[in-house]
Amino acid sequence: MTTEVDVLVQLYTDRRREPEGEYLRELTGKFADLACDLTDAVAPWTPATVEEVLAGIDIAAEALERLGPSVVEPLATVTAGTAALRRLVQGVPPSATRSARRTRPRRRGLGPGWQGVQQPAP
Repeated sequence: MTTEVDVLVQLYTDRRREPEGEYLRELTGKFADLACDLTDAVAPWTPATVEEVLAGIDIAAEALERLGPSVVEPLATVTAGTAALRRLVQGVPPSATRSARRTRPRRRGLGPGWQGVQQPAP
């Protein structure tokens, strides 16, 4: 059974959360507006400006991870994409990063002439 005190406490708590929600909405609105301004910019991109944008994307992805464990995997593709773009801007070829990941040597077959293990007749 809910008492009047419980209702008042809940109303007070909801009111305290509301300004934070409004502030977050205001910040995300500014973020979206700045992203649109960035899209409209005609200035040439430099490695420093690309790095700043990628840092902003990583920070936004990190903030979105607070939504819960179900968003971590989809956001991992975002951070992997920003890391790949960083390497590209820094001049590291994609093939160099792929070969560095390989730790086990490739397996080789026994060849076309292999006849199997021969067992002596009893």
